[in-house]
Amino acid sequence: MEENNNPNISKTLAVLQNAFVEQLSDRMAEIDSFWHAIVNKQNIKKSLSSIHIKIHSLAGSGGTFGAMSISNAAKQFEDKIKECIEEDAISDSQLTVLQSSYKHLQEAVANWCPDSGPHVLPPNKYEYTQHFNNLIYLIDDDPLITSDLARLFESFNYKVVCFDNLEEFQQTCNESEKPGAIIMDLVFEEGDIAGADVIQRLRQEWKEFPPVIFISVRDDVQARLATVRAGASRYFTKPLNHKKLSQSLDGLTGRLVKAPYRVLIVDDDQALMNFHATVLSQAGITVKTLSNPLAALSLMDEFEPELILLDVYMPECSGFELASMIRQDDAWAQTPIVFLSSESDIGRQLVAMNLGGDDFITKPVENDYLVGSVTARVKRARWVKRLNRELDDALKESEYQRIALDQHSIVSVTDAKGVITSVNDKFCDITGYTREEVIGKTHRIINSGFHPIEFFGEMWGILTQGRLWHGETCNRKKNGNPFWVETTIVPFLDNDGVPYQYVAVRTDITTLVETHSKLIKAKEEAENSNKAKSQFLSSMSQELRTPLNAVLGFSQRLQHDPEAPLNE
Repeated sequence: MEENNNPNISKTLAVLQNAFVEQLSDRMAEIDSFWHAIVNKQNIKKSLSSIHIKIHSLAGSGGTFGAMSISNAAKQFEDKIKECIEEDAISDSQLTVLQSSYKHLQEAVANWCPDSGPHVLPPNKYEYTQHFNNLIYLIDDDPLITSDLARLFESFNYKVVCFDNLEEFQQTCNESEKPGAIIMDLVFEEGDIAGADVIQRLRQEWKEFPPVIFISVRDDVQARLATVRAGASRYFTKPLNHKKLSQSLDGLTGRLVKAPYRVLIVDDDQALMNFHATVLSQAGITVKTLSNPLAALSLMDEFEPELILLDVYMPECSGFELASMIRQDDAWAQTPIVFLSSESDIGRQLVAMNLGGDDFITKPVENDYLVGSVTARVKRARWVKRLNRELDDALKESEYQRIALDQHSIVSVTDAKGVITSVNDKFCDITGYTREEVIGKTHRIINSGFHPIEFFGEMWGILTQGRLWHGETCNRKKNGNPFWVETTIVPFLDNDGVPYQYVAVRTDITTLVETHSKLIKAKEEAENSNKAKSQFLSSMSQELRTPLNAVLGFSQRLQHDPEAPLNE
């Protein structure tokens, strides 16, 4: 892993640390002025609030820049100040305690000797650039799955090597180049979690291990636990969702270049804020800083941060108040808010969380911990945002389908007992009933009486088993006129496979049925006419043949009489 030792960053951090040392006397002078106002009981409430903010800032920056003795003394002084703020008064005994704490802080400042070298260095434990390795190992004993997935991934410019057994896969891993990712079934003939066992063994042998995606027909907790212990990055159950699997693979391998994370830091301590911004920037994060919390909302609209780092105690607007304002807008409801403060009181931290905070980091904070916490939060926020975007797209598509369905079909929804809970406009247009007239009723309200009871008994027998029913039914409008529909009823099943509602989709086929009836009637009339014609011709033939046969017979007999032949 490459180290990010940037000399320019180191220089920047050293400058910030030196600035803290140089400004320390001025900061103490400000604190001293507020302290004298408190001692002289001049505008006590404002003086307490002002000195608290200054002491709070010193407690955080002192630890960050190596002055832990100053930071600890400032925290003790801050705790005593907060007690007075909560009581909104200072007794003589409290003033004595404050005097002792303030003296302790002065001594800590006077006795502190800064190191000659920089106290903090830029983080170098993380690799922030990704290199796309398109080699994928795919292990599954089902050749249909491997061939199908291989074609899919190869269409996205991946090089896929398929294995149908664990032994060949392990041998290849020991002899060939390491893949960018491994996609593996969990169950093999060696055991129900054999895939996880193999990955766990290989992980102990490899210094750096590629991301692993498990695929399996199993969806039980023991199977998932086994893959977690093997260090799996993702788990998909069969049948596979190819789109989600491809998206996960792209993210794990770095095929798609990700935009840098965007973080907004709001802190009235300019030096400390710049220091944290420098540390995060070194980690490849885009950072905006703001010392005036009242300008945060307008900057957020412009910058669109993916995470907000807030100090707790700031003049004009506290971090608590700013978090509450941010959470008032649904557009920022899912944006992580992390409080970065020297506040160590658990009660106050819980207040921060209840006001919409997602995490609380106590100053001073190690650079790697800050980077790791921010990165983990933003990564998860992006994942949640992607899921919500996919959900929104699915809802939009579903809405478009519903609109198209409403324009074409008669739709009604019933509960498990067959009571109508909703109908669409076309249902009302066709039947003549209003929603108010049918909701809460059953479909008996449009029963025409055409079908026998056994017809509906058979239909409900199919539906209650969770199966789809399809057929033609004759219904009745509010005005009494019948109408025919082609009906499909779909049962919606709960987790136990029991129907909890039914959705009926009907197409009006009255014209088709009437036309069909007319055709049948016309055919019957034509057949009857043809039959009458045949009967007429048969009768006529019989009536004509009877006299003609007699004539012909007598004629032939007269012609063949030799004693009296016929003359002209």
